[in-house]
Amino acid sequence: MKLFVTGGTGFLGSHLLNELKANLGPTDVVYVLCRSPRTFDDSRFQAVVGDFKGIASARTELLASDYVFHIGGEARFGNDLDYQGSNIQPTREMLDILKGSSTLKNFIFTSTIGAFDREPSDRIKDGISIHSRPNPTSKYGKSKLECEQMITSSGLPFTIVRPTWIWGKGMRLDSHVNAFVSLVIKLPLMARLGFPGKVSLIYVEDMARALANCINNASVVNRCYFGVTENASIGTILNMISRRLSGREISQIPIPSFHFLLSRIHKKLPLALANLFLNYLTAQDEAFAKDFGINAPVVLSNALDSVIENNPNAHGVYLITGANSGIGLAVAKSLRKQKKPLVLVDRNIDRLAPFVGDTVIEADLSDAAARTKIVKIVSQMPLRCLMNIAGVGFRGGFFDVEAESVSKTVDVNATGTLLLTHSLRKKLVADHSDIVNIASSVAYYPLPGMAVYAASKAFIASWSEALAVELKRTNRVFTISPGGTKTNFQTSAGVKATGDLLSPDAVSARILKTVAGKGKPKTAVYGTKANVLFVMVRILPQRVIAKIMGRLFSEAR
Repeated sequence: MKLFVTGGTGFLGSHLLNELKANLGPTDVVYVLCRSPRTFDDSRFQAVVGDFKGIASARTELLASDYVFHIGGEARFGNDLDYQGSNIQPTREMLDILKGSSTLKNFIFTSTIGAFDREPSDRIKDGISIHSRPNPTSKYGKSKLECEQMITSSGLPFTIVRPTWIWGKGMRLDSHVNAFVSLVIKLPLMARLGFPGKVSLIYVEDMARALANCINNASVVNRCYFGVTENASIGTILNMISRRLSGREISQIPIPSFHFLLSRIHKKLPLALANLFLNYLTAQDEAFAKDFGINAPVVLSNALDSVIENNPNAHGVYLITGANSGIGLAVAKSLRKQKKPLVLVDRNIDRLAPFVGDTVIEADLSDAAARTKIVKIVSQMPLRCLMNIAGVGFRGGFFDVEAESVSKTVDVNATGTLLLTHSLRKKLVADHSDIVNIASSVAYYPLPGMAVYAASKAFIASWSEALAVELKRTNRVFTISPGGTKTNFQTSAGVKATGDLLSPDAVSARILKTVAGKGKPKTAVYGTKANVLFVMVRILPQRVIAKIMGRLFSEAR
């Protein structure tokens, strides 16, 4: 038997692969569409390199398959997302290819409850069923309904499952139940509101098991289902999350449904609002559990911890580079007092012995193998925040310092920081992690006598501010530029310490206060003198600023 799976590396798809693994015969083969080459730990799974823009490249594997599981596609909601290219066109091309198949036994497609939605005349007394008339209002739902219509009219054997809210380990941070976890953490009072609107849910492993049970199951061929095993009110879900997080019971204020009014104007309301009061996203399908053999489904109260434990806002670690001294050590100490889990990175770790229970990594950011080691460790943890604090510098004219010092400055301050962040890119985006990049007040003007250091920090400041715009939908990126701070930097750089330096504790407190804020990410310069210079460099020509700073640095240092 040969199977073909799209979306096999995603949330539902990865669980499906695990389910298939336990049920495959020794000679069975599973082709998994992947954007890049990949090796699976089971030789029965073979990566087919390609994407939805060129699904025809998988023609040979598609035509050889007995079962095709089409799970992949764009599942997020948004007005500017390419549903045509990610959902509709790939499905059309796959169907066209499979019309030439002599082996296909079933084409299994995961749609969504959003392909149906509610009609304006629906008074929302019952859940959506297979007898309901589809009326999708989102572009996502419309794209899935169009795919359904193509499949049912293709003449190919099919099974369409419309999942309700799929939840479980590995779900996106911004997806319903996980988003509720983050909401309760940030706004605990929300858990005291007993919103009556119910939603239908299904545990991801139950959904994966249902899809796998399409194999050699004639009863599900040419039929459509809603994937649902449980109904729960929004208030109940929020209350359940709060109890898990706090370990104590909380009382709720009952909120009336206002059903008589809201059921008549629900189409004029935002979906999120309608869903708080009405059973808007509920479905009913008694045949689902029976036909797919889901006899003892997992309910939210039994496995909610699988979501919470992987939510970065609940248990996410703070990854701090340059944690052994200065600002990095001060930040680490403050976060430890707050009982935050830490991953501390530095090339020297002699001051990190007190951090028992936290993860301490001895690593030099300029070393590629060390960066790989960091990424491997952190990839197994929910990541709340990446703090790029590590930095080095050496005093002296550019022609006076050794080439090794020049290289070290660039490798640690710029290259190492960038490559570590880039290596963590998928984790950072998936976990919506905050990214804090420590530049310096000297990032905004040339500094004769430490030209390479200033230039490396200018590089970080420019990159960080651009990154904040690029990642505005998924991550908060902070660019922090402290003025001179009393750390080991002065000793290692050969710079004389003066009495007007900032303390690491003061800088740490400001950083953590900035990051803890619920507003937009900031670009901040710390220190009175640093802010005065910051204003000056925007008024005077760069050449003049370079001469002034060169003289000041020479006299003061």
